[in-house]
Amino acid sequence: MNHGRHRSAVFLVITLVMVLVGIGYVVTRRELPTLLPALTPEQVDWILQSLLAIWLVSLGLWLVLLVGRLRKYRPARRSGRPGQTSTIRQTRESTMQGQWRQPDSNSRWASTNHDTRERIPSTERHPSLIMPIPAIDVPSDHKLSRSAVPLTEWSLELLQEFEWRRFEDVCRSFFDAIKLKVRPLVSAPDSAASLQIWQEGSTAMNAIACTVGGEVTIQVDRIRALHTAQQRHGVQQSFFLTAGHFSVDAVEIAQTLNITLIDGPTLLERILKLPQNQQEMLLQLAVKGDFRSPTCPACSRKMDLRSGDFKSFWRCTGYPECRCRMTQDGDGMLRS
Repeated sequence: MNHGRHRSAVFLVITLVMVLVGIGYVVTRRELPTLLPALTPEQVDWILQSLLAIWLVSLGLWLVLLVGRLRKYRPARRSGRPGQTSTIRQTRESTMQGQWRQPDSNSRWASTNHDTRERIPSTERHPSLIMPIPAIDVPSDHKLSRSAVPLTEWSLELLQEFEWRRFEDVCRSFFDAIKLKVRPLVSAPDSAASLQIWQEGSTAMNAIACTVGGEVTIQVDRIRALHTAQQRHGVQQSFFLTAGHFSVDAVEIAQTLNITLIDGPTLLERILKLPQNQQEMLLQLAVKGDFRSPTCPACSRKMDLRSGDFKSFWRCTGYPECRCRMTQDGDGMLRS
């Protein structure tokens, strides 16, 4: 921008010099012998030739700069093809529009499996909603081993593969299999409690549960948050289910607060104690579709991994209709 302003200033200066020298040449040719009669004809001719030479040089520079300015503002050729700038802009706009207008096959998973979660209207979504998710940056050899996890049988590695919403659905189906009625309480990856549990024949909620997927270690703060939610809902018992593990301090404080902890190995053991047909049905439900990419907590669409200026993040495939993002957290915990 400064370079363009410099060229404009030079163009104006040369234009001014050319005009002044031209006026000086005309005045000198007509009035100089009268004003300075002491000058000889040879001196007058030398002055006129000098002014004419300066005027011609300034005229040449002025023409060169004028041609450059005309080339700069020359419109794009109309040969049936748009300019390069308009082509890039049209390609970018069409890509963005197609990205959110096309239906996502994975987003139909919840509706086909009788998901009764309350959907948040688009008018209630906060445009700057940002929620962290487990980090996915792992060594390349570890990625190969995780991708090779068999999907035909239950294992601890498979439990830790599930994204937050799919792990929550697996826990719901497990409670259903052991004759407990489960309803969604809060649909968010970092909620203190996400499930409400009812015993058969009961007319009131009996317990609440929190689910956290991924290979994580649950600390004391998450246990205290679940206990606060337990008191708020007025229930006597709560469950904390995770595909990872609990810290020693978390286990100690859970015993004093009447919170039942179920880590990854314990949940796997209880699933394997179910009848074989229930295990198979639960497995088919768990591995159906994309169970690794996180689900948008605002609209339940799947999310895409995007590269930002400083680090990567997950963005809803419904963008720009839904602007929910989920950032990566190095320790694998989910925080708001």
